[in-house]
Amino acid sequence: MNENDSLILCYYGEILFKMGKYNNAISYFTKANIIDPENIHNLKKRAITYYDLQEYDEVLSDIDKVIQFDPLNILAYYLKILAYYTKGDINNAKIEIKKCIELILNSNYNILEKTQFFYLKYLLEKHEFTELMYIKLNQISNTKSRETLLFIRCSIHIKLRMYHTAKSDFNMLCESISIYSCISYIHLLQKYLNFWSYFADEYGALLSNIGIIDYYSAYLYIEKEIYLISNLINYNKIYCQFQESDPNRSSTLLQKWRNSFNFSCTRFL
Repeated sequence: MNENDSLILCYYGEILFKMGKYNNAISYFTKANIIDPENIHNLKKRAITYYDLQEYDEVLSDIDKVIQFDPLNILAYYLKILAYYTKGDINNAKIEIKKCIELILNSNYNILEKTQFFYLKYLLEKHEFTELMYIKLNQISNTKSRETLLFIRCSIHIKLRMYHTAKSDFNMLCESISIYSCISYIHLLQKYLNFWSYFADEYGALLSNIGIIDYYSAYLYIEKEIYLISNLINYNKIYCQFQESDPNRSSTLLQKWRNSFNFSCTRFL
């Protein structure tokens, strides 16, 4: 490997980042930065890595350099606001929001970028720390990701209690991605009980005969053929043993239960 080539060093840093070796990735990004201190791509990658390491002052340092070299870099502002907010510096986060408002309103950024920004602004105003963590940095950087737009728009509609519109976005989202990606988004929306109850007319009575006592679980079972282990425990407390650490025993008990009820579900979570 040519350690005098900043592009190669940055590339290796990205590989290590994807492997979860953040400290090693920082080492390569730093070497690349020494060779080419104005490489914005490398600075952003190092800032994102520092964010995962929860070294927020380092994030802010790198992001300030990015903004210095590229004052219109919208991702840099996202990262800066997130870093301030995550470290609990609400006042500075709001200051950066105000700076960014003028930038994004007087720009040619596409609808996804604007939607992401205003959703972030909404969360900042509501002080919803948990929701902020769900805005993955790699999603923010991928401004062509339709699924991100759909999820954000669906979340906003749910918060505004526009459940019919939210359902439309939700269905489009699930139809456009794999079942495994879909489950991740469904989990993020689990807490919105009123949204899941909006599906009640389609499901009729809850499936209490197999331990399903809420609309979220009913949706997973009917629409995605997923049965939650917690439903089984609701059905009969004897199945609390599924919480034991022996996976082989749990698997055997699950199969016996499925056979005894002629169970049609294909997935257990």
